[in-house]
Amino acid sequence: MGQLVEPMLYGRGTGLSPISVVLSAIFWGWLWGPVGLIISTPLTLCFVVLGRHVEQLEFLNILLGDRPALTKIENFYQRALAGDVDEVQEHAEELLEEIDLASYYDEVAMPGLELAARDIARGVLTRSQMERIKETVTALVAELEYHADEKPATNVEKRPITPEVGKELRRSVENPETPTPPSEQSKAQLRCIAARTPLDEASATMLAQLLRSQGLAAEVVSKETVSRTGMGRFESDCVAAVCICIVDASGSTSALRFLVRRLRQRLPSAHLLIIAWPKDHPLLSDNRLKENLGEAGYASSLRDAVRFCLTVIVESSDSTNTPNREMEIAQTGGDTTPAVSR
Repeated sequence: MGQLVEPMLYGRGTGLSPISVVLSAIFWGWLWGPVGLIISTPLTLCFVVLGRHVEQLEFLNILLGDRPALTKIENFYQRALAGDVDEVQEHAEELLEEIDLASYYDEVAMPGLELAARDIARGVLTRSQMERIKETVTALVAELEYHADEKPATNVEKRPITPEVGKELRRSVENPETPTPPSEQSKAQLRCIAARTPLDEASATMLAQLLRSQGLAAEVVSKETVSRTGMGRFESDCVAAVCICIVDASGSTSALRFLVRRLRQRLPSAHLLIIAWPKDHPLLSDNRLKENLGEAGYASSLRDAVRFCLTVIVESSDSTNTPNREMEIAQTGGDTTPAVSR
């Protein structure tokens, strides 16, 4: 009871590590006898609480408490900053046993990139470190490609969007009447664009993977491709939506405004979505900034971005198939029984 059961029970209930309960019982029992054994756990807990709320005594919370030294978000950032793909992947696979891929990205990876963005705003993160974080995230995304997002992002016509449905919708948008030529199948319906920094490109890579897991064609576009000198190489065919990813804690939007202007000139009919982090980014709450950027959708999570893209594809499919459906009804004399269930 004293060496195993009580330390486990007290540790879970009070926030003390089991080893600290054992050591405190030994120490206070040796010092004060039976009285020390009785008050050992409450007294040790008092030290832990002091360590949580008094900065100078924080070491007590680290030594005696059961909280990990780093949170899962800080662990992700620390490993990504070190370029340790194996550690990041191991930690990710442990979490993916409990949550889906979209939740992992939204709750761990993106908050980790937000920490990096705040360090950039403070001027303590170098360009080479940002590139290392991007390379680590890109490698992680490639390793997690087999983790399909099992939870549907949205419902359309009371039916969950699955990868098979997403592929069907993509085919219907590309060419509703005839099979898609092989040369056209590689063209992406959705473009995930990095606004400015390598962190933006890392977030765009995660978003593209989630879109592909829903059966949609998506590709990442680097900031060089959409720059003033590279916009001429940007392919605008078959693009239904453009998602701009920006991870920035400084609040500056001038570069984003000019990027949006270039994209509207190149893709006047495409839907535009801006995904901004952190969640308190001025773009998500300042109406004046939104007016300067023009008509666009806004999101603060990858899951919301996937839902937006799925809605765009479904709406495009419906508008494309409406004339063909009317012609089919006229040819069949008004028989509206569908040959294939959509």
